[in-house]
Amino acid sequence: MYFCFLRENIVASVKDEYREIVTEYVNRFEFYHCFETPNIHWLDGRLAKKGHGVYMMSEYYLPDVNKFQPLSCDYELRILEPSDFADLYKPEWSNALCKDRKESDVLGVGAYDNGKLVGLAGCSADCDMMW
Repeated sequence: MYFCFLRENIVASVKDEYREIVTEYVNRFEFYHCFETPNIHWLDGRLAKKGHGVYMMSEYYLPDVNKFQPLSCDYELRILEPSDFADLYKPEWSNALCKDRKESDVLGVGAYDNGKLVGLAGCSADCDMMW
């Protein structure tokens, strides 16, 4: 069973056995510091006691949408829905779709070059609270 936690710009989808740790973690730090060191070491230390740990850390920033400039695209873009994914559960698209959790794949955008899919971005509904 998974638990989805929502708080000020944080969405955490975790197994129930880690609910207490993750809830304490995201409530302990300001949301914009939750995924920075040394704070992430706090989480890593508690996960280590359960035989797990932080594997990789990345930083993500929300862009200033007022500074966006539309760009041209040489590819045809198509909105894809679950019924369009059937033939796309292949290794080359595993970063966008999850074969083991097909029911979570809900939306995608495909970039096509002369009818051939050359790029794919996918969205997953990872927790019930999203809806």
